Order: sequence, then structure tokens, then C-alpha cells
Amino acid sequence: YWKALSNVVNATGMWPTAEHLHDELKITLGFVRKAINLATGREFLTVDSTAFDAMNADEFRGFFDRAMALLADHTGIDPLEFYEGEAA
Repeated sequence: YWKALSNVVNATGMWPTAEHLHDELKITLGFVRKAINLATGREFLTVDSTAFDAMNADEFRGFFDRAMALLADHTGIDPLEFYEGEAA
């Protein structure tokens, strides 16, 4: 996952880092939750975690597949192209 994001960042220059792209993918795919700033009472959105302690393997696979499809559609490149020819 992180190699794919890094490759997309390097190939496109559309995001400053893979971490920025990761957050944008989570936001776009709806992995957010509402929170309230206790000092101001204002609502805001914060991104959810995709770590394995926050979601199971099937949930992450669903996120991963949707993220890769979104990246391919948005950038016009295959984010997993580097896997071609690599040993499994």
C-alpha cells in the first residue's frame, strides 16, 4: 500500500507525501468521523485509522481496492504497476 502511494506521489507530484495522499484517500472514501472541539463547540471531521488494530483484513482489503481504483481513475496511472514482474 505505502509503496503504491509513494510511487503515485513520485510519478505525479500531485501530493507532497504519501501520508498526505493517504489522508486524502480516507477523506474521499468516507473514512472520517465527526468530532467536536470542546473549547469552541464547533464540529469538524477527522480521518479514521486504517491500521490493523482499527479494521480487520477484509475491511482493509475493501479500502485498499477502492483506493487503488480511485487513484487509477484520478491520475490515469496504475498505482500497482510496480507489482508486474515481481515475485509473489
